[in-house]
Amino acid sequence: MNLSRPRRMPALALLLAVLIPSRVDAAGDVALNGGAYVLVDLSASYFHPSTMNVMDSTLSQVNEILLELVGKWPSPFSFHFLPIGEAGLTSPALCEGVFRSSLFKRNRAAAEDGTRLLHDRDELARHLDNCKILILNQAPRQLTDISGSIDLAQRMSRAQSRGPKTLIIISDFAEDRSPEAYSGELDLNGFSVIMIYRLQSASPKQQREIDRNLKHWSQNFRKAGAKGVSSILESGPFVNFVLREILE
Repeated sequence: MNLSRPRRMPALALLLAVLIPSRVDAAGDVALNGGAYVLVDLSASYFHPSTMNVMDSTLSQVNEILLELVGKWPSPFSFHFLPIGEAGLTSPALCEGVFRSSLFKRNRAAAEDGTRLLHDRDELARHLDNCKILILNQAPRQLTDISGSIDLAQRMSRAQSRGPKTLIIISDFAEDRSPEAYSGELDLNGFSVIMIYRLQSASPKQQREIDRNLKHWSQNFRKAGAKGVSSILESGPFVNFVLREILE
């Protein structure tokens, strides 16, 4: 018998071991066939009272996309709304759930390990509406850690061994975190990445800045193995465009 003292986990590794499995054990139990990760920029420069009408419209269209995937992706699949704030890798999800179609009405409101289990399109629609309300009532965050939030999404996706994966990011794609402060390697193999951005002014300077940000992140996503990377301006309808990009 080996009575040697077990090795202690580093503090961050221990935190992740506690935090991340608690979100994905339920998904693993139902053998996921798809996963959608929606990252919402809550930084004060992007998420503030004057933009709530725009954010409401954007989240409504994202919810419509998730509802359309019910008929396109094999069941079950999970969805997760994750915040982009000060510490993306360790931030709790804003809202999430697992959709698993069922002909039976029992256990319709069941939750597995804290993750809401949804069984029909109407129930999913109601849950997504509640998710939107929860997000719109968030307090703005002071800093932006996009890299950490993406890292969290790809770690959570490891609970899914097959099927499509989508990463939707709603942001201005300006990150406060220094590139030198992030040492992780992203693995986005199998992901379709959709970047939804906003022009908060019509100035040529801001247009050049957002273009640089989009180019930077697009290159990073492709380098990380994403099968497709697209960007779309959030003003106006984008549901059909995003669905084509996800399902191609």
